[in-house]
Amino acid sequence: MLKWKIACIVLNYKDSKTTADYINFAKKIAVYDYIIVVDNCSPDDSYERLLKFQEKNVIVCKTSHNGGYGAGNNYGIKLAKKLGCAIAFVSNPDVAYTKACIQHMIEFLKQNDDYAAVAPVQYNGYSKQRLDNTAWSLPTYNGYVIGSLYILRHFLPSKRYNLSYNQQVDCVTGAFLAVKIDEFLAAGAYDEKIFLYCEESTLGYRLKKKGYKTYLLVDEKYDHYESTSIKKSVPSIVNRVQMIYKSRLIYLQDYLKVNKFQLIFAKLCFSVSVFEERLKIPIRVLMSKVKGKEEL
Repeated sequence: MLKWKIACIVLNYKDSKTTADYINFAKKIAVYDYIIVVDNCSPDDSYERLLKFQEKNVIVCKTSHNGGYGAGNNYGIKLAKKLGCAIAFVSNPDVAYTKACIQHMIEFLKQNDDYAAVAPVQYNGYSKQRLDNTAWSLPTYNGYVIGSLYILRHFLPSKRYNLSYNQQVDCVTGAFLAVKIDEFLAAGAYDEKIFLYCEESTLGYRLKKKGYKTYLLVDEKYDHYESTSIKKSVPSIVNRVQMIYKSRLIYLQDYLKVNKFQLIFAKLCFSVSVFEERLKIPIRVLMSKVKGKEEL
């Protein structure tokens, strides 16, 4: 059987230090045929700094513009395809995992023709606690709209999976996963209309519609030092929330095909949710000050 070439795609935006550390980490894993670093048109000197790491199996490239998470990763995966790779790992630079985990994921995709994506369980890199948002069912209208409101979201049934056994799932978090490149591209790849957030759900939708499956390996894990890169590129919590709802509107329009009135109601709920987030800011500041006085 011919050897399957394996690529690791890591996206950088204004965070060359974290990405450089990840390149060194990935090289030590010694599984990838190529480590493809895609600088998403950073406005700083990230690309020049990362070019110093380029060698035979480490490729550093730069997009012509910052099209967001999906567009950047699509760029890297298409390059991996040109290099003859069959499997691409999509990885945040702020994650850590074992060589055994990588090998298990590769073997799973090789042995299961109807599966196009696989992921391990995500853990918080700091607390080492398992994160239950590792995998979820395809979002529904109520889940995205009613679930955006702080008071009402607690009454919705959970769309997350029981993480006690390996299983087929609809969507997995985009921090770390592996895809078969041909199937990924045949399904339409990441939706480049979406700049950030919700790209995992749209990918899950596209794969499922095309007849491809996604698998969660509960007996494997990775540590995610959560939002290290995102917080640097989008430091404002309110701005991040606004980006989430902008992406959800695309999902509602393009994937769920909601009607005009459903869309108007969704926009109203999202506006209320952003207002709720703005109200939380002074509350967090006040609680932080109170906690600081208590520690004194």
